[in-house]
Amino acid sequence: MKNTPYILDFDEDDKPIAFKDLVLKYLKYWPWFILSCALFLTMGYSYEKYAPRTYTSVAKIKILDSDQEAKVIQKDVISNSQNLKLNLENHIEVLKSNRLLNNVVNELNLDIDYFKYSDFSYQQIQFAPFVIVKNVTEQELEKPLEYEIKMYADGYHITDKPGKKYVVPYDVSIETLKGILPFGLSLAKDINISRFKDNKYKVVLKPMRSTAMELSEKLNIGTSEKESDVLSLSLKGQSKNLSESILDAIVRSFEMDGIGDKQLVSKHTLEIIDERFKSLSKELDSIEARKMNFKVSQNLSYIETDASANLQRKSGAEDDLLKLETQISLLRLLKKTVLTKGDYNLLPADIGLANTALNSLVDKYNEMVRERQKLELSVSANHPELKNISELLDYSRDNIAKTVKVYESQLAISRKQLNKQSNEVDLSYAELPEQERILRSIERQQNIKENLYLL
Repeated sequence: MKNTPYILDFDEDDKPIAFKDLVLKYLKYWPWFILSCALFLTMGYSYEKYAPRTYTSVAKIKILDSDQEAKVIQKDVISNSQNLKLNLENHIEVLKSNRLLNNVVNELNLDIDYFKYSDFSYQQIQFAPFVIVKNVTEQELEKPLEYEIKMYADGYHITDKPGKKYVVPYDVSIETLKGILPFGLSLAKDINISRFKDNKYKVVLKPMRSTAMELSEKLNIGTSEKESDVLSLSLKGQSKNLSESILDAIVRSFEMDGIGDKQLVSKHTLEIIDERFKSLSKELDSIEARKMNFKVSQNLSYIETDASANLQRKSGAEDDLLKLETQISLLRLLKKTVLTKGDYNLLPADIGLANTALNSLVDKYNEMVRERQKLELSVSANHPELKNISELLDYSRDNIAKTVKVYESQLAISRKQLNKQSNEVDLSYAELPEQERILRSIERQQNIKENLYLL
């Protein structure tokens, strides 16, 4: 392949343009340069002076986890970091859920925005010298409605978006405005009208649902690298007081939501215990009746308390057996709940089991159940996080069932050993009256039931 030659034609008369000539060429336009600079400086100053200012408010929540790791035999171990990450993500979902944010919107009446006209623009404020109350339902309020309100001596002068005007006296009732305006208004407490005369305000009425969704979009939640267990909430707005009130309300609602979760577990546990309570009452009545009938049939009025060493040994063995039988009954109560209750339901907690590992497993399971219930409110059934926590619950439930089985076997072995010891002690009771041995057997059953009843 041959190279094609290029012909370069240079004009010998071409000369480089001098910088001085270039300056002189444009110098004649100097008034326009000065005017442009002055114009842009004026525009920048005006924007800086009159444009609405936006503030960023920040709040932080430290997520506390007092649960300890349960020491049980398992094939797979989930790292603490994964648990913490899932826990924080669930808390973020709760903080941004419609249920919680709707509570905040209701508490602070965020579905009504107030603006005050100042410095050639409207600036959002938290409180106005009057209070707006909606006169329409959520179904009727399909989109935001905007109204301009001026305060004069004869009352409120209200103008809607299309330009229609209304004059409303200060003492008019909210009911009177129904059918005329979609809201009623009244003066705020301790307001002197003369101080706000000729002031101009703007109010915007918004649907509750869209207000909660808008708040969810504005609310930023993240974690700090240094403090991974701290959630940082930030909110931008023209009124820093309003933003701070919103963040305070979100934190307060989140805290009450956590208290409600604990109350739910307690309520569920009490319901299960109440069922057992009624059953124990019947069993106690039956044992007491049996004891009474036995004493009547044997013509017994009172048996002296044994003071011999043999009786003391027997009493100690019976006490140990009593405690063991109590644990077995409580374990059966938990086992029955695990086997009969549906998936992802709360389990009875803190019922008196002496097995700390099993108690810890139940507490952690209940915590994940509450997190799943909250997550179901904001995501679909096929959401990855929902599937993940469901798998964790299935695995945790199997762990609880296995631990219950192991603990049940241990208790059975202990009971067998205690019964053997009790039988050895019973040999020394051969000379005791038959009536007393039968009566003490009845009383032992009574003590077991009474202990569960009082617990």
